[in-house]
Amino acid sequence: MSEETITFSDKRYNVSDLNEQAVQHFNVLLKLQAEATEQSFQLSKTNIALETMSDRFEQMLIDEKISPVEETVIDTETKTIEQ
Repeated sequence: MSEETITFSDKRYNVSDLNEQAVQHFNVLLKLQAEATEQSFQLSKTNIALETMSDRFEQMLIDEKISPVEETVIDTETKTIEQ
């Protein structure tokens, strides 16, 4: 029967060689990796939703023939006061 091992930084370690603190740290690393993977998935999902909603909104503007307002340019002049 082979010993249970873990892999960290492309190296394998026997679990029986790890003290309690090392096991706890490794378990935290596994949890953090899982959370990072989940957050990456959620971000991808949100980005796809944003892109889809933007495309739909743009199409609504086109379908309803809603035009953007004309931009108004206000020219301000700075004057120097001589003393």
